Amino acid sequence: MCDADSYYVEVDGTGLCVVLNGSLGTVQATGTDHGVSLDATEAAKLRDIVQRSDGDGPDPATRVLLGYDGGWAGMVRVAALYGATPVTGSPVG
Repeated sequence: MCDADSYYVEVDGTGLCVVLNGSLGTVQATGTDHGVSLDATEAAKLRDIVQRSDGDGPDPATRVLLGYDGGWAGMVRVAALYGATPVTGSPVG
């Protein structure tokens, strides 16, 4: 843990402290050798989940940590979700 409410994760060789809000919803992703992949439909679904979660808060999410069965699947940059194409996320170490 970084402090009382954030956790340390490594993504793309960089250490980050992340705040976990709990599960926000479910999307279908595919694990790859390089992280995680979402097709365009699932990326749009994830974008909508993030928008609902952010609401009118002052600090919008910049990354989403995807998990499965108690493990980490990957981290996706929220900015990548604003297109009509598949999205890839980085592996979490």
